[in-house]
Amino acid sequence: MKEFDVIVIGGGMVGLAFAIELSQKKNCSIAIVEPNTSNPSINKTFHTRVSAITPSSEVYLKSLNIWDDIKRKQVFVATKVWDQNSHGRLNFHAKDENMEHLGYIIENDLIQSALFSGIDKNKIEYINAKLNGLKKTDSGYEVNLNNQTSLSCRLLVGADGANSQVRTLSAIEVTERDYQQKAIIANIVSEKPFQQTTWQRFLSDSIIALLPLSENQASIVWSCKNYLADELIKLDHDKFNQSLSEAVEYRFGNLELESERQVFPLIERSAKDYTMPNLALIGDAAHNI
Repeated sequence: MKEFDVIVIGGGMVGLAFAIELSQKKNCSIAIVEPNTSNPSINKTFHTRVSAITPSSEVYLKSLNIWDDIKRKQVFVATKVWDQNSHGRLNFHAKDENMEHLGYIIENDLIQSALFSGIDKNKIEYINAKLNGLKKTDSGYEVNLNNQTSLSCRLLVGADGANSQVRTLSAIEVTERDYQQKAIIANIVSEKPFQQTTWQRFLSDSIIALLPLSENQASIVWSCKNYLADELIKLDHDKFNQSLSEAVEYRFGNLELESERQVFPLIERSAKDYTMPNLALIGDAAHNI
């Protein structure tokens, strides 16, 4: 049985970043166990899942020595919020805080690909297998995989997402709150530029966020009550484009879908315990929406 100081279950952004940081700070043996590929293929077209990276997160990614490996980054210098039912406005600009920018919008797959490139640099062992079972031992955990191998570790880290198998196998209870809402995610193209600005509009029955990917392309997150999300997702492209453009008052001219729409239920989950002896949950395995 191969022994490690730390085994991380889950090779997504959180698991990879944790393993790289730990390897830089501690002289210990680390393995990542992930059943899928942690190195996504990068296309010329924008991926639909994105993250807003704050200056603090930028500093963190630079500390992992992977920032320059992220191939595409869209800077934003301002954030503007407006409301359907009032004259209220919120406007934030980097220059007001003597900052160069407020952050970047970056595709998750590009961050993940850059993090994956850091595994070899930091001598982390990557094991492409699925977790089958766990056994608590006096010194840590025995980890059983679907490739008929077993590993042992002093610390087991569950970074395996919202439906964490580590959490389930460890019998850690979860509290859950269903918001009865869904988020529609897609990439769009606009007639007018987004001006290096993230935009958000509050409507009576939904909230729309537009996150710029380029001068005239953006990722949208349209959070709606379930009934409205179901109606919107059934619309053909032309009618959806019209509904979206109207919802943001044609501020960017006509908006058009540039990708397929994806829908995600908005459910809050939080583990009752983030840590146990020789075990820790991180990222969505610990808490998520």
